[in-house]
Amino acid sequence: MSDRQAFMQCRKTRPEGKPRASCRLPFSGRAALSRDRRNEMNREPLKPISDEHRTTYERDGVVCVRGMFDQEWCNRLREAVDEATRNVDRYEHTGPSHSENFVSIIYLWRHGGLFRDYILSSPAAEIVGRVLGCREIRAFQDHLFIKPIGSPHVMRWHHDMTTWPMSGHQVPTLWLALEPVSKSNGRLEFVAGYHKKLVDEDMIFRGSYLKGDFGPETAPVCPDFNELREDPDFDYEIVGYDLEPGDSVLFHPRTPHGSGDATNAEYPRVGLSSRWIGDDIRWKSREGAVGVPGMDSLPEGKRPGGDLFPLVWARPGSEAAA
Repeated sequence: MSDRQAFMQCRKTRPEGKPRASCRLPFSGRAALSRDRRNEMNREPLKPISDEHRTTYERDGVVCVRGMFDQEWCNRLREAVDEATRNVDRYEHTGPSHSENFVSIIYLWRHGGLFRDYILSSPAAEIVGRVLGCREIRAFQDHLFIKPIGSPHVMRWHHDMTTWPMSGHQVPTLWLALEPVSKSNGRLEFVAGYHKKLVDEDMIFRGSYLKGDFGPETAPVCPDFNELREDPDFDYEIVGYDLEPGDSVLFHPRTPHGSGDATNAEYPRVGLSSRWIGDDIRWKSREGAVGVPGMDSLPEGKRPGGDLFPLVWARPGSEAAA
């Protein structure tokens, strides 16, 4: 039996009941929630993924997806984030931007607990699959970002494909807000539509981070798009989204993005990114790419699979992929 057949055989549908409320409300306290309330958290998106979501993602390489996660997910994930920040040493993988002014922790879901529940049982994989029009979605990576109030940390412009030993285009990031996000606390900004230029030219930028550069040495460094904002010859729009807890932003692996500081912030900027593997992704060795923990060698040209990249969502057999 294939992974997909096994998945479809044991796929659990969301229980019938009245719709759950969205969590797009400012959070006012750290609620203590019992473990037996896990089943109350929604497994499917609270609202349908629309044609507009799909069209915007295809055109811009980024789309804002609002209010798909209920209050339980937001509350419980904030609890898990608090615990993670108290025990950072438990997690052996930190991101290249991790510093005293910025928290960046990777692969939390591999340690079990609520981060694993989020990857395997939240609406995230279905959101990604339906926006991208995939047949199935596998888990890849999660990444916790915390920019504290007053942090001077600025995320330089980059795109994520730089660091991954993969070919294909369906390995996007879903960035979930767990606190209100605005320009004052360093919201993410994106160069809308620029991913198409990079795809057409098969170009990957070299990224510059606190812990060094990533990507091929011969590749160009990602431009500082802040310098191009007012350039009348720059044909792309830089977009950003104010978010409430439970809102998310989905973006293409070649979409350049960056963020400002939080020196005038009212809230810390807390976001949980998840990265997902769609139908067209294959392993591909690339100069400057970062290794994948748990894999001693890459099966060149093969699709990611197995326990490290579990199948999380599959399109029902009665539906055609986009």
